[in-house]
Amino acid sequence: MTKRSWVLTLGAIALLAIGALLLWPTSDPLANVQTVALQLPGQQNQPATATGSKQPPLARGLEVALGERHIRIITDPKAADALISIEFDQANIRLDKNGIQATARCIITKKNGQRGVLLLTLTVDQQGIHARLVRPKSWQFWR
Repeated sequence: MTKRSWVLTLGAIALLAIGALLLWPTSDPLANVQTVALQLPGQQNQPATATGSKQPPLARGLEVALGERHIRIITDPKAADALISIEFDQANIRLDKNGIQATARCIITKKNGQRGVLLLTLTVDQQGIHARLVRPKSWQFWR
């Protein structure tokens, strides 16, 4: 093989490796979790109540999204399988003619110390209010 064909072959392999790393799905941080405790900003030493009207709308949306996954919210962080803290300073709110969409970053810390990130998306449109918990895409390294 010539030098040029070696360079092209190595370049193709490098591009495939980078593409695989960027497109590989991240693991679900809530896998094997049945109970969680919420920790909202300003409540570093105390968890949020399981339900309540004093919670911010994104926290209420998190209740809905976790309910769809059959995960219960409890008040005792020591008894919970994971602790979820919502970062409101990383929240993104979009308002357009179709409705409102708010996204916040949720940090999940399991009992074993393993940490993960999920994005909570709350959408209000003509169809109603929807809450989803999704993993950030692997190429969204800033989240």
